Amino acid sequence: MWSSLKQLGLPSKKGQTCCIIGLTIDSEVCFDNLKVAEKFNSFYTSVASKLVEKMLKCVKKYGKSFVFNFYSSKGVRPNSFSFSIVTESIIFKYLNNLGCNKATGLDGIPSRFVVYAAPMIAYPLSHIINLSVIQSCVPDELKSARVIPLFKKNDKT
Repeated sequence: MWSSLKQLGLPSKKGQTCCIIGLTIDSEVCFDNLKVAEKFNSFYTSVASKLVEKMLKCVKKYGKSFVFNFYSSKGVRPNSFSFSIVTESIIFKYLNNLGCNKATGLDGIPSRFVVYAAPMIAYPLSHIINLSVIQSCVPDELKSARVIPLFKKNDKT
């Protein structure tokens, strides 16, 4: 992917800038930043469902027992993924371990403020998380994400 981006004019040396990024969409190279971002977003938000579709085809082709034995040999067990109740101290520990220089989330709150406020927000956060686990329901606001493609800098070229 990076060699393709380089061919499209993405700079590889520090100090160089490029504001035009092209991506092949529907057999055409597109330079519209919004369309490029939407393509990345649709890819990353649909990758899991596409993998599940492939799993179903695999089960139909090879049989349920073959697929079960394959995943068992890899250490994957049925119902091995679970959520559990969290304590205020666990939430406090994770909040304190946030990097102060990390980017903000969709809420726009800098991580530095979250770290400073950890003693006051650990209990409410643990309560919200535990309610989600108990009710098996995650609020829609917590299901949103911003996908931003970050280009790797290559110092060797």
